[in-house]
Amino acid sequence: MPSRTKAPGGSGPPDPVCRDAVAGQALGRRLALGAALLALAFTIPSATGQPQGAGSGAASDRAPSTLKVAYLYNFAIYTQWPALSPVFEVCVAGEDTLGDSLATLAAKEIAGRPVRVQALSGANVPPSCNLLFVAPMDRAQLDRLLGAVASRQILTVADIDTPADDRFVLTLLQEQGRMGFNANHTAAKARGLALSAKLLRLARNVY
Repeated sequence: MPSRTKAPGGSGPPDPVCRDAVAGQALGRRLALGAALLALAFTIPSATGQPQGAGSGAASDRAPSTLKVAYLYNFAIYTQWPALSPVFEVCVAGEDTLGDSLATLAAKEIAGRPVRVQALSGANVPPSCNLLFVAPMDRAQLDRLLGAVASRQILTVADIDTPADDRFVLTLLQEQGRMGFNANHTAAKARGLALSAKLLRLARNVY
């Protein structure tokens, strides 16, 4: 039976297997390029309008607190709320894992609104809070805090070592020196929030 493989310089039809392999390689290149572009977009601009760390090497060279604030900023701009007040409020609870980097976030705008950062004490979360960042804290206090916002349209972000917890929409991760995050799309929808497809593609795991 004659072969359908096209010999070099021949005029026969191309082998379907080879054609599929070439198409698969092209798709792989497009996906890799798309991932690289998304990663480049996942930054927080500095006061000069340039991405922080531009020209200074990989994102892993930045301080962890700076990276966490960059993630928070992008979590906010890639999330849709049914409604927002004139000021976008970020509430921070637990240990101080962000430090002076929070000042960078407070100087930005989210959805065309100025950002106000508020450090919380106890489980009292203001009604104006749009994003709740939770750093390590006592377990009982954590349960009270999350119980207080269980039915509210708040983007909950965890910076704690915890197994999958449906009370958090997004969870920061750090493995082998690289920072990333998990996204709980189901939890977001339950809170009336919509995570963008771009954000979900960047997540390590989506639930």
